Amino acid sequence: MVRGVFRHLVSIGAEMVRLRRTLERRGIEDVVALEGTEHLRAALAAGRGAIVVSGHLGNWEVMGAAGLGVGVYPVSVYRPLDNPLLDAWVRSLRGMEGADVVEKKGAMRGMLRALREGRVVAILVDQDPRSHGIFVPFFGVPASTIPSPAELALRTGAAIIPGFALRNGPGFRYRTWFEPPVVARADADHDSEVRRVTALLNERPDAAIRRAPEQWLWLHRRWRPRPPGGADGRTCVDDSPAPARDAAPFDLEAVATRSLGDRPSIVSVERFGSVPPLGADVGAFLDSLPDFLAARQLRA
Repeated sequence: MVRGVFRHLVSIGAEMVRLRRTLERRGIEDVVALEGTEHLRAALAAGRGAIVVSGHLGNWEVMGAAGLGVGVYPVSVYRPLDNPLLDAWVRSLRGMEGADVVEKKGAMRGMLRALREGRVVAILVDQDPRSHGIFVPFFGVPASTIPSPAELALRTGAAIIPGFALRNGPGFRYRTWFEPPVVARADADHDSEVRRVTALLNERPDAAIRRAPEQWLWLHRRWRPRPPGGADGRTCVDDSPAPARDAAPFDLEAVATRSLGDRPSIVSVERFGSVPPLGADVGAFLDSLPDFLAARQLRA
C-alpha cells in the first residue's frame, strides 16, 4: 500500500498540470463518471444552497470539475500557498469556468453569502484545522475536525452533501459520486448538534477511503493533536474508552522494507508494540488504526 500511496500522489500531480487541457480536449463526461447528482440537485432546489464536503482522496480537484459538468459553480475554501506562482496557478485552476475561491482565513462570511445566494460551498474536512477543530472519531480515533459544515448548515438550513472522486481504472478517469445528505436539526441543542453532525460527516470519508486506501493523503498528520480527555489519544468525545484489542508486536521497519525494497527511509522507521502486522489485508490494517495511533502517541 505504501508504494501505491506515492504512485498515486505522482499521478494526481501530473493530472492537475493537464486538468484544464484534458477537460477541453476530452470533455467532462469522458473524464468523470458522475453518480448521485440527484442529491445535489434536490438540495439546491430547496433554495438554501448546498454544502459539499469531501476529502483529500482520489483527485479532489476533479470534484470541482464534476460540479461544473452539471452546471454547478462551487465556492471552495482555499489556503493560500507559500509559493506565489504556484498559488496563482492553483487559484486559476479552482476558479475556472465561473467557480470561486475564498481564503480559509475569515472564510465564514464568504461561505454564508454564497449559501444565501443558493450556491454550492465545497469544503475538505479530513485535515487537522488546528485550533478551530473539535474532537470526533475518525477511523475510530478522536481527531481534530473542522465544525464549519455543521455550523453553516445550522445557520442557513442548507443540506450537507458528501462527495468523492476515486480513480476508475488506468488513465485519467474518475468515478465521482454524491451521497444522501446529512441534515442538521435546527431544534436541537446547538453544541451537541454540531458535534453530532461533525461525527457523522467523518464517517463518510472513512467509508470512502476504505474503498481505495492508497488514494488518500496519508502523509498528512491527521491524528497529531491529542484530545484533552485522554493522554493516549483514544478517549472518545463521550469519554468512553475505545475497546481494547489483542495484537502481536508490529515492526514498521519490516513493513517499509517489504513495501519499498532497499528504500525504506521515506517511511518513519520505528518499532511499536500492540499493533497487528499490516500484511496483505488492508481492511485489517485500517481496523487496527486505533491501536496503531495509540501506541505511537504513547511513545511521542
